[in-house]
Amino acid sequence: MTLQKKLSPKLNFPILGKVTKIDAEKVIIPAVIPYLSKSGQLLLPKGLLPILVKAPKDIKAVEKALMQGRYLGIIQPLKEFKDKKCLYQVGCVGRITTFSENEDGSLYLILKGIRRFLAKSSKDGLLHVDYSPYDDDRVAFDGDKPSERGRLMELLKGYLNSVNMEINWNDITAASDESLATSLAMMCPFDANEKQAILESSTINERIEMITAFIEMSTIKKSPLDWMPH
Repeated sequence: MTLQKKLSPKLNFPILGKVTKIDAEKVIIPAVIPYLSKSGQLLLPKGLLPILVKAPKDIKAVEKALMQGRYLGIIQPLKEFKDKKCLYQVGCVGRITTFSENEDGSLYLILKGIRRFLAKSSKDGLLHVDYSPYDDDRVAFDGDKPSERGRLMELLKGYLNSVNMEINWNDITAASDESLATSLAMMCPFDANEKQAILESSTINERIEMITAFIEMSTIKKSPLDWMPH
């Protein structure tokens, strides 16, 4: 009997995978890739994203990826008109590292982010993309530059509790800036446009600053006088 896999609400650290030679050197990532597009779904370079795929169209996209090097794009819809989606221009390609099929026909997979891209066009469930603006994603991304994360750490415990996310505070405090920013951006329930802004950020410092601002805005709306530090 095969048990259906479920996505965990727990925030795990680190969720960064290593960029291996197969990701960055030996294999040329195709410029035409199948993709998934769901508002609020974000993949960042080196991030590990668990996905439960149910829609027939999305299952076909995953099947195409499995037959073509396991490369799958993640890009958010900007607008949706009936059956046609208008997409944001920037997304991220990942490689399927784990895959299984549930009894109900849905698919569970883990996608490791490799590189961001600019989407040029889409046709027949495929994206034509350009990776050249994001060549730096293949190497360390501000890894040696410490960020100003003090304000973020002040807000974080209360915020994660408010959105019912389990946390291991020791893991969070020990996480690198890149791991912290990637994990929070991908797992926290930010708005779609906020996640897109994080995806398009140029540096880890910029991501940390954005995440801090989004958490501040969220906590002010929910309970400005309850637990938010001043």
